[in-house]
Amino acid sequence: MGGRSARAALRAPGLWPIKETAPELQTLVFGPTFRNQQDRIEVGAGFAYVNSKWRFPFELSVEPTWRRNKRVESNERNFRRVRTSGLVEAWSRSSSWESTAIALTAFYDTQNDSFNNLEFGGAVTQGIGRRLAVSGNLAWSGLWPEGAPFDNAAIGSFGASYTIGAGVRCGGF
Repeated sequence: MGGRSARAALRAPGLWPIKETAPELQTLVFGPTFRNQQDRIEVGAGFAYVNSKWRFPFELSVEPTWRRNKRVESNERNFRRVRTSGLVEAWSRSSSWESTAIALTAFYDTQNDSFNNLEFGGAVTQGIGRRLAVSGNLAWSGLWPEGAPFDNAAIGSFGASYTIGAGVRCGGF
């Protein structure tokens, strides 16, 4: 590679540079959120507290949103929604250009009076460089629709995300 280090050779492009920083011990993070999916649009704000000071780093977050369902009756179109979640990193390892982490997760979602959703599970994330991440989740999920019986099942999901820089990320998870 002509004298360049492996880390310099694997830098992926982005709109903004990701600054090299010392590890944060405690951080409060907040910002706008937006989702445009096939059946809904959501606009909101995300608030998180990240603590890497302890033996097991953790994150707690809250995301209040306004949701508009597409292609439904007008009286069932708009909803307020609040998501809360927690994550504890149980194990991690890294090299100069990639990292792997395993975390335990919990998630609670409530939408007006129409449903409540509770999930417990785990996630595995492989980071490549400082921009690309591939994650897989396996969780037990329970749903309580208004006036309906309790439904629960194991669910799995897979996603990839790319950090453009300046706190902007696109993709799944």
